[in-house]
Amino acid sequence: MANFKQHPGVSSTTVEGESILVDHNGATMITLNHLGGLLWDQLAESRSLDDLVDWCEARYPDVGRETLEKDASAFLSHVAELDLVIRTD
Repeated sequence: MANFKQHPGVSSTTVEGESILVDHNGATMITLNHLGGLLWDQLAESRSLDDLVDWCEARYPDVGRETLEKDASAFLSHVAELDLVIRTD
């Protein structure tokens, strides 16, 4: 399974509880919701989708794994598409 981590050229900051990411060229800026910000923080280290889902499942035990996997997968696909993460495997 693929592992990903934050692209070293991406800057992030939190403003009023929302995480904002800006790519190394300044061409892409996105705002993350609460869960997206937490997942982004997890990607400071190399993580797989399963790692992210396991982390979410421990943090949100009342949410089904299938829902968490769908959300984490959508997040990871989005930031990968924008080149905000790098593959580390």
